[in-house]
Amino acid sequence: PVGRVFFQRIASFYADRVESLRRESDLIETLLLKQRPSLIILDEDVTELGSILSETASKVGIPCLTVVHGIPGKPLGSVPSRSARIACWGRYDRQQLAHWGVDSDKVTITGCPKYDRLRSVDPGEKKSKKSALNLDPTKPVVLLAPTSVPVNCFERLRGLISNPDERMRLLSNFLKIAASMEDCQFVLKFHGKLDDPLVVESAVASAGLMAPPPNF
Repeated sequence: PVGRVFFQRIASFYADRVESLRRESDLIETLLLKQRPSLIILDEDVTELGSILSETASKVGIPCLTVVHGIPGKPLGSVPSRSARIACWGRYDRQQLAHWGVDSDKVTITGCPKYDRLRSVDPGEKKSKKSALNLDPTKPVVLLAPTSVPVNCFERLRGLISNPDERMRLLSNFLKIAASMEDCQFVLKFHGKLDDPLVVESAVASAGLMAPPPNF
C-alpha cells in the first residue's frame, strides 16, 4: 500500500509537470534555432532540464558536451547520458561510466582544469594560500568534498544514489584516518551551503572520538 501511494503521488506530480516540460522544450528549441550555438556544454544531462536541452539540441543538429564535475559514485546523476561527448577527470571515471553502460568511445579523459592547475602553482604562492587558510605550509593536505549529507526521502533509492547513512560513514572514516595520520592536514569541504556543525559532531561521535582531531 505504501508503495502504491508513493507512485500515485509521483504520477500525479508528473501529470502536472508534463505540460510545463513541453513548453520548456518548445522554448529551448526556439532559442537554439535562433542562436545556433556551435556547441552546448553541460555539467550534467540527466535531470529534466539537462535531458530536454540535450535531446532538443540533438534534434536540431547541435552537439552537446557533458563535463563530469565530480567522481561518479552512483548511477543516478551520471547516466543515462544523452550528450554526444563526455569529458571526465580520469581513468576511474571512464571505467565507471562504461560499467554503467556508457559507450567508452564518447568519453574523453581531460583531467580537471580547475584542480589540475594547482599542481603547477608556484611553491611560494602555494605556501601563501595555505597560510591564508590557517594551514601548515609544510604539511600535505587531504581534501574530502562529499555530496550533501542531510536526509532526503528521494535519496532512498538503493543502489542508485548514496544515502545519508553512507555519507555519514564516509565522514566518520575520514575522521578516523585523520586521527591516525598526524603528519597530514584533513579538510572537509561541505556541499553547497550545508556547512552544518551538527554533521561534524555526529561524525565525530560515530568515529568514537571525543573531538575532531587537531589536524582536521
